[in-house]
Amino acid sequence: MKDNLGRLLLIVLMFSFSVCFSQEQTLSLSQISSVNIDDLSDSQIASYWDRAKGEGYTLQELANLARLQGVSESEILKLNNRILGLPVMNSSLDEAGTSDVPKDKTVDSNYGLTVSSLKKDDVNSLDDRYFGYSFFSNPSISFEPNYNVTATKDYVISTGDEITIDLWGAAERSSIYTVGQDGNIQLPGVGKIFVSGYSLVDVEGKIKSRLRNVFAGLYAPVNSPSKIFLDINISKVRNIQINVIGDVKVPGTYTLAGLSRVMNALYASGGPTLNGSLRKIKVTREGRIIGVLDVYDFIFKGNSEGNLILKEGDVIIVPSFESRVTVKGEVKNPAIFEITQGESIKDVIAFAGGYTPLAYKNVHTIDRIDGIGRKIVDISEVDFNSSLFSGDILSVQKITELYNNRVIITGAVNLPGAYELKDGMKLGDLINRAEGFNEKSSLKKVLLFRENSQALRDVYSFNLEDSLVESSKFLLKKEDSIKVFFKSNLRSSSVLSIRGAVNNPKSIPFVDKMRVTDLIAIAGGFAREADPNVINVSRQLDDGEFKTLSINYTWESTSDLILKTGANFYLQPNDKVEVRTLKGYQELKSVYVNGEVSRPGAYSILNKNERISSLVARSGGLSPYAFLEGGTIIRKKVENDKKQVDGALDLIQGNLEEGTTIKNVENEYRIGIDLKKAIVEKDERYDLILREGDRLLIPSKKQTVEVVGEVMSPSLIPYSKKLRTKDYIYNGGGFSEKAKKSKVYVVHPNGTVLATKRFLFFRMYPKVIPGSLILVPKKIDTIRDGLSTQEAISITTGLGTLAIIIDRLAN
Repeated sequence: MKDNLGRLLLIVLMFSFSVCFSQEQTLSLSQISSVNIDDLSDSQIASYWDRAKGEGYTLQELANLARLQGVSESEILKLNNRILGLPVMNSSLDEAGTSDVPKDKTVDSNYGLTVSSLKKDDVNSLDDRYFGYSFFSNPSISFEPNYNVTATKDYVISTGDEITIDLWGAAERSSIYTVGQDGNIQLPGVGKIFVSGYSLVDVEGKIKSRLRNVFAGLYAPVNSPSKIFLDINISKVRNIQINVIGDVKVPGTYTLAGLSRVMNALYASGGPTLNGSLRKIKVTREGRIIGVLDVYDFIFKGNSEGNLILKEGDVIIVPSFESRVTVKGEVKNPAIFEITQGESIKDVIAFAGGYTPLAYKNVHTIDRIDGIGRKIVDISEVDFNSSLFSGDILSVQKITELYNNRVIITGAVNLPGAYELKDGMKLGDLINRAEGFNEKSSLKKVLLFRENSQALRDVYSFNLEDSLVESSKFLLKKEDSIKVFFKSNLRSSSVLSIRGAVNNPKSIPFVDKMRVTDLIAIAGGFAREADPNVINVSRQLDDGEFKTLSINYTWESTSDLILKTGANFYLQPNDKVEVRTLKGYQELKSVYVNGEVSRPGAYSILNKNERISSLVARSGGLSPYAFLEGGTIIRKKVENDKKQVDGALDLIQGNLEEGTTIKNVENEYRIGIDLKKAIVEKDERYDLILREGDRLLIPSKKQTVEVVGEVMSPSLIPYSKKLRTKDYIYNGGGFSEKAKKSKVYVVHPNGTVLATKRFLFFRMYPKVIPGSLILVPKKIDTIRDGLSTQEAISITTGLGTLAIIIDRLAN
């Protein structure tokens, strides 16, 4: 008992300790001002960040909250860096909506968003309506600092820089010296030289002055054999740490090369967020602003005035934007632009790349905020120097598609098209400009279309053949359209057709004085089965009494397309030529036999009366394993077969229960046959005549019977001569409650369906053979309108059976 109490007390103490420990690890948002960031573990930082995300804070908002609690900027930077260093920070930033940093981006402690981590799809997914922001996330544009760039003479040297001193001439030496923590370099034979804080040009003077005591030849004349030359360069610049804060994608502390500029730092941090400014990016050094970068000036003008070389400890501040306007319509780069005070409409249009060729430049419209609503302001060209306001939407309209001086002529003229309408221009003048009528024109019909005052079209008709001089004086107006008709437009189109035993039956436009053999040649000549001695020509005939519809001609030709008769017979419009086939000609037709025969495969039909028994004999006879009861023929449907089956299925589909469908095998069906009677007994009722494409299937012997439908356990059961249909059903668990016992069906392997019969009060179930399928249908509770109970049960039971049979046999 005491042992149990001791164990219970130990468990309670351990639980209390774990609770206290977890409470110690939890840091609320309001406690950040009372702790030292360096003293917090990674798990505490992660817990703090999770709590902030849960309350809806972004990283920037969290920094603002810390400022309100009196946390110093250095501590805020430490917190940001600790959060950014968390393993799950990539996904956390995106889930919290802190910035526009795409998912799965690498946050590099040295260089923010790396170029290699950006994908093309990420660039395309940026909101490019806002001009300039994708500039910092485009992997095709790199502002990564060049670590191999040569330092300029005004470069200020500091700890970590490497200085190369080259001597040549009377003495040769090349050495590299690193500026130490004390700001000195150590030269052998010379001693320490303090260089930190001096420009490169000043350092050159100091080193040269100290080396003169060792190498007197430094000050010798150039032509002197004792002359020594000196060259001092920066071989490797130091790394510096700078801070990027404000509305940037990844604020924090970055380690960059000593010659890095503001654009390098912005690129390292992923650039401003969509809320950040591109126009007023501030650079502070030792607490004062030393420069302001305008990215637009850098992009549009190449002005690098604010793109300063950074120094250790510099802070780059990206404030929120102040004013934005939208430019849309006929400008080259419509977008949303940030504007500064004093920038005009002309400036913003310049930002958008200027006008497109279709822009209307005289008047623009501005959609402007007005109190609680908006208003439209029209701005003419004289006001383009006026300023815009934040939220303005400047629209540059497109010129209209209307022409002020156009007339059009189409049809049977030599140069159809649009022409300039000149003062006093007449119809005849336009025809002359189009180089007159061509030889296929019909001068009897020319139409002129003109828009009237109701925006409808009037039409004027001219017969230039009868009154060319008078009509040609008709005065034209702008947008008049003249149609000159071809002769072929004014008569019905005629064709010549050929079909039958030719290689390429076709119809062609009527050609005058064409012979029958000419048309046969155009159709590729006689086909192999053609009878050149029987060529029929059908010609439409109107006898005026509605009795005779056509007249037929029959001609003979040689195989070389030389007419034996009708050599001077010419075809007329709409004649139809039919080349007949040789008498009794038949294409070879094939049938197939598969399964248990000696030589399965394809066979050509010998005659129109060839039967199943003949095909089996030609294939070498049955194998010892042939299962005659399962034999079946798969036959292609002809068009009438398809229409009958589809019509029947459409008719009965509407009487099925909702959700029940019948599977229709589209192009073929199966014929159940008794192969024993067909092959052994040669009974013609079963020994069917074969048809093109028939496939005779003779399966192997079957040893099972399948029971499906409304039984307790549908299953496969070994066949036994001793078992009856009902025995197989009970082997499958017996009838279910919903079984329709009086409508049991047995499907034999050859596809034959046998139904249960009734004699007085007794049910006579069908016979089962090896490979049979026993189907127990479901009772039908609902009767559809318009059908008797017996009809509904009969139709739905039969359809359910048919669906299963077709699906089963097809597969």
